[in-house]
Amino acid sequence: MARKKRRYKKITIALSAEKAALFEVYCKNKKLTPNKFLRKVVDKELKNFDGIVLEHPPEPRQLNMFDE
Repeated sequence: MARKKRRYKKITIALSAEKAALFEVYCKNKKLTPNKFLRKVVDKELKNFDGIVLEHPPEPRQLNMFDE
């Protein structure tokens, strides 16, 4: 039986030239590729995320806006 192919999404981030240089030096010092570093950071942040997005209740004025 063939393995299921993993699907990846491409993400683009914008950094200032100064931050990009610091990022490059940091990755080189820690012996990480930029992708590996970003995956670790994302995994760390998503580890405790349970998928629930809190929605703010609508303002009472918004509910009456279309009742006319």
